Amino acid sequence: MSYYAKVWDTAYVNSLPDSCFAVIEPEGSKDSENKTTPRSLRHLPYRDKDGKVDLPHLRNALARLSHTKLSPELKEKARKKLVEAAKNARVETSLDEKKSFLRDWRGFVAWQDACLAAGGKRVPM
Repeated sequence: MSYYAKVWDTAYVNSLPDSCFAVIEPEGSKDSENKTTPRSLRHLPYRDKDGKVDLPHLRNALARLSHTKLSPELKEKARKKLVEAAKNARVETSLDEKKSFLRDWRGFVAWQDACLAAGGKRVPM
């Protein structure tokens, strides 16, 4: 299994259907493609354009969850969806209500390395 992720640029993430995101804030509306607008209301993408769980992005979403500015209710909704996806994909996680972290950091570090290689910045831990 590869721990390296293809870096998803903004255009790719914007092209994803709503079902690829862990949570969507309720204030938006749907466009002609049945996607939430504005796109900024969609958070924590973890599925690819075909609807398959992308393991590096799932790990990243789990690691970033506690750093989002979502309401506690939306964070809990996202946490449940991501943990369920992780269990189905047999990704080992250890989440509690205050912190979101992974026992297996290789995926997260590999994702950061891929971002750096693409000219991005390292995500603060």
